[in-house]
Amino acid sequence: MVDPRDVRSRPSLAKPPEPAMFKRAAPSHGRPRTPPPVARRHPATQGRPSRMNAPDTLRRGHFGPDARYGAILDNSEIGFCVLEILHDADGRAMDYRFVETNPAFERQTGLAEPVGRTARALVPGLEQAWIDTYAAIDASREARRFESGSDAMGRWFEVDAFPVDVPDLHRVGLLFNDVSARRAAEAEQRRSEAQFRVFAQAMPSQVWAARADGAVDWYNDQVYAYTGLPQGALEEPGVWSGILHPEDLADTARAWARSLESGEVYQHEFRMRRFDGAFRWFLARALPVRDEAGAILRWVGSNTDIDDARRQAAELARLNAALESKVAERTRERDLIWAASSDLLCVADVDGWLIEVNPAWTATTGWSEAELKARPFIAFVHPDDREATAAAARALAAGAAQHAFENRYRHRDGTYRWLSWNAVPREGRVYATVRDVTAVRHQAEALALSMRERDRVWQTTNDLMGTAGLDGRLRTINPAWTRMLGWSEQEILRQPLSAIIDPQDHALLARNVERLTAGETVAGCVDRLRTREGGTRTIQWTAIPEVEAGAFHMVGRDVTEQLQAEEALRQSQKMEAVGQLTGGLAHDFNNLLAGISGSLDMARARIGQGRGAEVDRYLEAAQGAARRAAALTHRLLAFSRRQTLAPRAIDVAALVAGLEDLIQRTVGPAIAVEVRGGAGVGPVLADPNQLENALLNLCINARDAMPDGGRLRIGVEERALGEAEARELDLAPGPHVSLCVADEGTGMEPDVLERAMEPFFTTKPIGVGTGLGLSMIYGFARQSGGQVQIRSTPGRGTEACLVLPRHDGRVEAEAPTPGDAAPPEGAGRTVLVVDDEPLVRMLVVEVLEELGYAALEAEDGPSALAAIRSGPPIDLLITDVGLPNGMNGRQVADAARELRPGLRVLFVTGYAENAVLNHGHLSPGMAVVTKPFDLGELGRRIGAILDGGEA
Repeated sequence: MVDPRDVRSRPSLAKPPEPAMFKRAAPSHGRPRTPPPVARRHPATQGRPSRMNAPDTLRRGHFGPDARYGAILDNSEIGFCVLEILHDADGRAMDYRFVETNPAFERQTGLAEPVGRTARALVPGLEQAWIDTYAAIDASREARRFESGSDAMGRWFEVDAFPVDVPDLHRVGLLFNDVSARRAAEAEQRRSEAQFRVFAQAMPSQVWAARADGAVDWYNDQVYAYTGLPQGALEEPGVWSGILHPEDLADTARAWARSLESGEVYQHEFRMRRFDGAFRWFLARALPVRDEAGAILRWVGSNTDIDDARRQAAELARLNAALESKVAERTRERDLIWAASSDLLCVADVDGWLIEVNPAWTATTGWSEAELKARPFIAFVHPDDREATAAAARALAAGAAQHAFENRYRHRDGTYRWLSWNAVPREGRVYATVRDVTAVRHQAEALALSMRERDRVWQTTNDLMGTAGLDGRLRTINPAWTRMLGWSEQEILRQPLSAIIDPQDHALLARNVERLTAGETVAGCVDRLRTREGGTRTIQWTAIPEVEAGAFHMVGRDVTEQLQAEEALRQSQKMEAVGQLTGGLAHDFNNLLAGISGSLDMARARIGQGRGAEVDRYLEAAQGAARRAAALTHRLLAFSRRQTLAPRAIDVAALVAGLEDLIQRTVGPAIAVEVRGGAGVGPVLADPNQLENALLNLCINARDAMPDGGRLRIGVEERALGEAEARELDLAPGPHVSLCVADEGTGMEPDVLERAMEPFFTTKPIGVGTGLGLSMIYGFARQSGGQVQIRSTPGRGTEACLVLPRHDGRVEAEAPTPGDAAPPEGAGRTVLVVDDEPLVRMLVVEVLEELGYAALEAEDGPSALAAIRSGPPIDLLITDVGLPNGMNGRQVADAARELRPGLRVLFVTGYAENAVLNHGHLSPGMAVVTKPFDLGELGRRIGAILDGGEA
C-alpha cells in the first residue's frame, strides 16, 4: 500500500500555472485510468462554487478572453478541478468540496457528478494527507507539483496544485494525470532487476553485465566454468582481453566501442579460450538498458557458443532493443499545442463553417487558413461521404458528440485524405480534434486484401498447410487436414505430430526436425499420415524453419495415388520377370515331382512283386528329390525375404577366416584367394548359416567369371554411412559392416547388371545355374536390415558387397551341433501338437510316440487352449505358425504361457512369418523349425528343448 504522503516533489511554481502552458498527456495504458483524490483539470475561476462551462470560465478567470482554450480544456485528457478547503470550528482542514471540474475529471477519477460534493463523501476513507497537502498550498499561496498515491482510490497521480481566487475562499486549482500504470511499470522494473541475476545464474548460457561506460562488472558462473578462472578474476584489468583470440581482439574492441558510442545493440563474433586452452567461437550480444528519457543505464549481454553450428546456423535475428518512451512535456503555453500538434485542431459553428484551424490543417490538406474558412467545410468533403458527414453535423447541432467519425477531405492537389474526427458541441460551437488516417486506411485495406487472398488459398487448397513447433506439436492447420484425414481440427492440434504419422516414419520425422532446428529447409520428404478410418495417406512435404519463433511452416501434397500409379507401372514392368520366375519354378518342380512320383511308383511296384530289397533305392531317390525341392523353396523364400532366420551377433571377420580353406578348395588352384581387413570390425546381427551361404555364392560367381584363373579378394571393413549415401542405399545412416567379394573377371554390361538380382535371370549356360543365387543374397540382406551393392566394369571385373548394420551387442558363442546322436527318450513327458494339416500332425505324433512321449493333438488355437486347460500337464507345445480360426501360432503360445508359465514352445512353419515371430527375437524356451524337416532331426530338437539346451 502507498502512503499519500509518500510524494515525489517537483520544483514549486512561482505562481499558479497558466492553463495555456499545459500539454495534453498521452493516455495511460493498462488498468483503467482513475484520477487522484483531486478533481480533473479545468480552468480555475473566481466566483460561485457551481460548475461553469469552459468558455465562461475562460472569459472571467485566469485564462484570458480566448474561448478556444476553454474548449481545449473541455476536450483535454488532463484532469482539472477547483476545490474549496473546508475547516472545522478550530480552523483545522477536515475536507474539501469540488467547485468546478472539466469533463476529463470523471474519466481520470471515476467519480461521477463531483461538483458541489465533498471528497470524503465521494471517497470514503480518503487519506487525511491529501486534505493537509491542499490546505498547506491554500495557506502558503504557493504552487506545488508532486506525485502521490491514494490507497482509498487505489491510484497514483501526478498533480500541479496552485491557489486560485481570493484567499478568503480557500480555493485550490488542480491539473492532474493518473500515473498508476507508469508507477506499476517502475515497480515491475525493480522486481525484474532483482530477478535478473537469479535467472542469469540459473541459465546455461554465459551472461554478463556492464556499466554505461562499457566496463564489464559482473559475469555469471558459466563464464568462469568455461574459462577456468577463479571467481572475480575477469573483473581485473586486462584479464578479459587475455582470453580472446589475438586475431579477434581489435575487431571486438572496435565493435564494443561503436555500440557504446551509438547506443546500438552490440553483436559480435569472436573466439574465446577454454580452460583447456582450446578456442571456441562465441556470439556475444548485449542490449542497452535505458531510462525513460532514453539514456543508457547499463548493458546486459550473453555469450553463445556457436562453434559447432557457425557454418550452418541461420542468421540470428537481431533483437530490437529500442525502448519506446513517451514523455508528456508540460508547458504553460497552451497555444504551443495548437501550433505544434500534428493533429488537426479546429473550432466550427453548427452551420458547418470553420472559425479557427491550427497550422496542421494547411500541412495536411494543402489549403491555407483563409481558403479553409472561405467555404463551408462540406465543400471539401468527398461526394460519397457528404450524406454521412451532414448527418454527423446535424447530430452535433443537436448536442451529440461524435467520436472516431471518418470521412474523406479533398487536398489542394485534388486527392483525398481520410480524416478521423472527435468533435463535441459547446454553446453553438463545435470543437474538434482530427487525425489524418489515410496511411492507416490504405495499410488496413492492403492487409485485408492480402489476408482474403491467403484465406482463400488456405481454405480451398487440397494441400496440407500448417505450422508446427520444433517440439513436434502442430499449432495451426488448414481445413485440408480434416478433409483428408477425417480427424477434427481440435483432435489433430491436441496431439503431437508423431501421433498421426505412421510409427515406421517416426525416425524420419526426428531427423527432419533436427534439420529444421538447424535452420535447414526440408524438401521432398515423404511419410505416411494415419486417417481416422485406420488407413494411411502418403504425403510429400516441404518445410521451412523459423528458428527464432521455434517453429516451422510446412506444405504437404497427397501423393498416395501417384505412388500407387508408379507402383502399378513398376509391377507391370516386373511381369516379364514374374513370368520367368513362374516358368523356371514350374520346370524345376515338375522335374523334382517326377522323380518323387516315379520313385514311389517303382517302390510300390517292387513291393507288389515281392522284391522288397530294391525298395530302399527308390525311397532314397524320392527323399533326395524332396530335399532338392526344399532347397529350392528356401532360395525362393530368401529372395522374397520370408525365409526363417536365426539371427545372432557374429564376428564377420572370424566367419570369413573360418571359411577361407573351403572357399579356396571351391574356387580351385587357378584362383588366388586374398582376405583383407577385419581387424577391429564390430559384429552384425544375422543368421550365420545364411551369411556363409551368401559368401560362398558370391565366391562361386566370382570363380565362374574367371574361367582362366585370377585373383579373388574378400574384404571386411566398417563403413559409416552419411545421410546421402544412406538414402542412396535405402538404409539408415550410421555404422555398417561391409563384406565384399571382388574378382578380375569378365564383368557385366549395364543391362545385365540392372537385372542381376532378378529371380531365374542368369547368363550361364542352361543347366549350369538356377539364376537364384544373387536373388537369395539380396533377399537375405534386406531381411537382415542391409543391402547388396554391386559395381562392375566390362572386361575388368565385378565387386559385390553385403552391407549390414553394425550390431552393438557382444558376439555369441556358436552352439554345438547335435550331430547324428540318437533322439532322447521321452518317457513321462507330454507334448501337445497343434497343426491344421492332418498329415503333418499324424507324422509328428507318431515320431513322438515312438520316442516314448505322450502326444496330444489339436487342429487350431481354441482347441489347443482347451486341451491345456482340461488335459494333463503339458511339457512342450509344438505349433504351426499359420493356424485357422482367429489365432496364429504365436498367439496360441502366448496364451498357453499365461496358463502354463515357462511352457517350452517349438514353432513349425513353411516360411517365416517374421512379424508373428517378432523378427526372429524369440523369448527364452522358444525355438523354430522350418518345413520340410527330417523326422529324426525333429526328435533331437524336441529332446534338446525339453532338456533346456539350444534347439
